[in-house]
Parts: sequence; C-alpha cells; structure tokens
Amino acid sequence: MTKTDNGETTKDPSQSSGQAPDLRKIRVDLEEKRVELLELLGEEEDELRSAPGENPDRSSLAQRYADRQLNLAFHDQTIEHLEQVERALVKLDEGDYGKCENCGKPIAAARLEALPHAPLCVTCQAEQDQRR
Repeated sequence: MTKTDNGETTKDPSQSSGQAPDLRKIRVDLEEKRVELLELLGEEEDELRSAPGENPDRSSLAQRYADRQLNLAFHDQTIEHLEQVERALVKLDEGDYGKCENCGKPIAAARLEALPHAPLCVTCQAEQDQRR
C-alpha cells in the first residue's frame, strides 16, 4: 500500500499477485502462441525431413548429424511448449486455469501474465528445478 499526497491509500501496482489475471487477454495470448508454435513445428519438421544433398563427404555428414540432433531437441521443446499452451487453454475452458498442478494453490497473477501457460506456482516450479 502506498499513500498519495492527499492522504489516500492505494495499492502498489508492483504487487499484482493479489489481482485476478485478465482471462480474456490471457486466452488471446495463448491462442496466438498456439498458432505461432504450430507454424514453428511445421518449419522444424520440414527441416528435419530435408535431404543431405548429393554425395556429402564425411565432415558434411557429421555436421548434418549434429545439426539434426540439435533440431530434434528444439522440436521436442516446441512440442512440450505447445502441450503446455493447449493444457492452459483447456483449463480456461474448464474453469481450472491459474491453479498449480502440483499443490493446487493459485498461481500468482504476475506469473500468469508473464508466462500464461505456467502449470506450476513459483514455489513448486523452484522445487522441480532443484530436483533436475
């Protein structure tokens, strides 16, 4: 809380965790992210299917193999991100959006605004990150 010059008390805007997130904006953001990720997946799949070219030498094949492994890792991350976005959209539809999948407590509005597809609250995410 902050006091204004005329003595009124107002809520500090930096403490947005107590405010409810704007679900309409979050839905639009999630739907836009979903479209973006689907396009990216298509591009990644095209890259993964591309042929190595005519008679590549060993170093070209080795580089191509390394590039393919990296592209596969990026592809897997994109799929995981898309699944999180789609799960968040389902939760919005079902009325369960904003609840931590681990502990069931509400996820802070500031976190949801920054990362609308976040499945975990900050505490549970930190615990999960420590286990990795």
